[in-house]
Amino acid sequence: MIRFLPFTMGSVFSVDKIEEPVGDENYYHITLLTCDLGKTIVNEMRLKVKKCLQSDLSVLLGRYLVELGEYRAIKKYLKSLLETSILNNDPSIASVYNCLEMIHSRPGLYGDALNYYKQALSHQARLDYSNTNALGEIHNDIGDAYIKLSYLDEAFQRFSEAERTLLREPYMTRKHFAIIQCNIGYVLKEITIKKRYFLNRFMIYLKHQENDYLMQ
Repeated sequence: MIRFLPFTMGSVFSVDKIEEPVGDENYYHITLLTCDLGKTIVNEMRLKVKKCLQSDLSVLLGRYLVELGEYRAIKKYLKSLLETSILNNDPSIASVYNCLEMIHSRPGLYGDALNYYKQALSHQARLDYSNTNALGEIHNDIGDAYIKLSYLDEAFQRFSEAERTLLREPYMTRKHFAIIQCNIGYVLKEITIKKRYFLNRFMIYLKHQENDYLMQ
């Protein structure tokens, strides 16, 4: 049995208790308690939303719908966005194509997903080439799609391009680099070189752990 209670988006819950199934039931009873975030945090959240551009809010809504599994609704919504002037020459258009990719990759339509990723890369490179983190992430995602299609050579080329792109980014602000090292190691055949990339990924992890500890 599911009981729906009204709450606002952004509400946080804590688990109060979990009860075992009773009789012939095949589900657990979970009791949740709402947590008081406090006015300060709520006001900060509202301020962030106010500072967002219309295009950013549109993409954010799209991502929420993707996570909720509303693929048909979000596909129609995103395509309508592409037909309006909201995203004209806006770097957020790359995020729209990323969302369209997610809609197709989750059910296993990797060929269609790959086409959307390539469009995302094209717009990202044209409108915001200096954002190396975004470019590197898209190259990595394209490589991942190639893996799903069993095109390992093409995947390696994309992962290598992602690596070269992110090496232009300062180390402390570099994102996705660890997973890219791991992906390169995955598609390589030479064991010695594979180990080197996996070790790189591990060392990056340790470095991040050390930095987090020092910042505490």
